[in-house]
Amino acid sequence: MIFRPDDDSGRGAWKQNLLDGRSGSGSRSAERPGFSPSFAAAGLSRLLALTLLFVGAPAALSAQSLAGFLMTDDTLLRITLGTAETEEVAMLAEDRYSGLAFDSGEQLWTIDTEDVALVRLSTTDGSVQESTLITGLPDLSRPDLIFDACGRLWVTSTTAEDAVLYSLDPTTGVATRVGETGVEVTSLTSRGSRLVALTFNEGNEESQLVNLDPLDASSFDEREIETVAARAWIDFSVQGSLWGVSPTVGVGPPLPATVWTADSDGGGRNVVSESFELTVVRGFALAPTQGSCTATACIEGSRRACALDDRFQVTVDWQTASSSGAGRVADAKSDDSAIFTFFDPDNWEVLVKVLDGCGVNGFNWVYFAATTDVQFELEVVDTATGAVRTYESPGGMPAETVTDSAAFPCTSP
Repeated sequence: MIFRPDDDSGRGAWKQNLLDGRSGSGSRSAERPGFSPSFAAAGLSRLLALTLLFVGAPAALSAQSLAGFLMTDDTLLRITLGTAETEEVAMLAEDRYSGLAFDSGEQLWTIDTEDVALVRLSTTDGSVQESTLITGLPDLSRPDLIFDACGRLWVTSTTAEDAVLYSLDPTTGVATRVGETGVEVTSLTSRGSRLVALTFNEGNEESQLVNLDPLDASSFDEREIETVAARAWIDFSVQGSLWGVSPTVGVGPPLPATVWTADSDGGGRNVVSESFELTVVRGFALAPTQGSCTATACIEGSRRACALDDRFQVTVDWQTASSSGAGRVADAKSDDSAIFTFFDPDNWEVLVKVLDGCGVNGFNWVYFAATTDVQFELEVVDTATGAVRTYESPGGMPAETVTDSAAFPCTSP
């Protein structure tokens, strides 16, 4: 289901106005009691007075097209990254809102932490265009939100050491608990149907980018990224670059506020600005989630591997005399291969390959080998056709190697 708000009069104008630095909402105005659209901000008019480097853009694409919105404690700001220009959109009720995200209709949303509501803000004056009370979300702490490429809305609520992932129906406000992430989530974003979170471990002062499993919220595919400061916020540009904003840290050795960019995996991080005035960030949004919706295809998870452009889903379940569980996907993987672990993440148990043999014999092949005598069942699903192949290893003896070169006929997705 792709959510499109009933008021979409700003569509099209939004993209053009990102290029010239103006707002293009065009949506109906509903002034909220207690809101002041005053444009006085103490020092924040100097925010991002810098020269930004746009990484990896074709010559025809101006860095000026990178624009979005930033929210502090009490101010909504419009940022044009390529020219380092900022414009105050509105003064907001202090400490009330958290998180910013664009939906597929290019409307801007946030979470009202006081009323526990999903709120659409005008990109013209910051006024509340619509508000839906949220139910089923009992513990709301430092939330962030994102619409993925399938139109699904996800919300994280973060405690000191953990976070909970919820799926949220934007039309009814009903939140469904997905599970605990096992990591403290600073900011949530998405690429296609994959959820990407920025985490921060205060104990060792390290930040990581992780993927979140949309089925059970577990984190996987961790990769370190140096963000300079805790409580950074991230989002992807339409070109696929990851952008982040880290506020000033005044405790201990002073760290300046920074704007930085990296590739989609967090590598090649480049600080494009620092030393501007910004002590608190409560939300950051650049663009609607890019990429294709793979809701019916394989979606990578901590216990699911995807192969051949997400067509095939691979899982492994293991069992001993005293326990059982699902195999976890090790960090080492490729488009056609994956490794599963059962107990220790560093102790690899099963190597699986799903190979495109269509040009050889008209089939996709399943090969696997195991270095274990633990009982397990390996399942491969062709998400394009619904066909399933199951392979069992009885345990108590070394597992046999399987080379099934007629596993799945090469039908078109």
